[in-house]
Amino acid sequence: MSNTIPASAPKRLIELYEQWNAVAETRLPRREDLPFDALVGAHPGLGELVPTSDRGEQDFLVVQIGPEHEARTRRDITGMLAGKVSPPSISPWVLKVYNETLAAGEPRYLEMLSCVYGLEPLDCSRLIVPLFDEDGTPSRLLDSWVWFD
Repeated sequence: MSNTIPASAPKRLIELYEQWNAVAETRLPRREDLPFDALVGAHPGLGELVPTSDRGEQDFLVVQIGPEHEARTRRDITGMLAGKVSPPSISPWVLKVYNETLAAGEPRYLEMLSCVYGLEPLDCSRLIVPLFDEDGTPSRLLDSWVWFD
């Protein structure tokens, strides 16, 4: 897993990556450093997720979701488990990526097909960044998506 982002990545993902790293130069980024409400205007494909448990492989609860994500999925997935949003065939991979990102405590950039259960796949780029609690434990993720039609 690499925590680098290519220069060819969408501009808004590069900006989020740079914001996360600017905070990380002095301390582990926390929710108040990169608040969803302050970021979602520039990152309409943003989602905020929290793990459902504090041990091992787990699912992630979608606590907030941006308007572009809602438009693409054609539903409000707030309050849903990430493992239930994706098709059953790829849900284990999605959860693996989230768990690995949380465990590593570093950003993760991906280029992939966006597969939302019941919809046609679309190409997308995404950046997942971990946020930490006061004790330095990774406690949530921001996942910003940029879709290509």
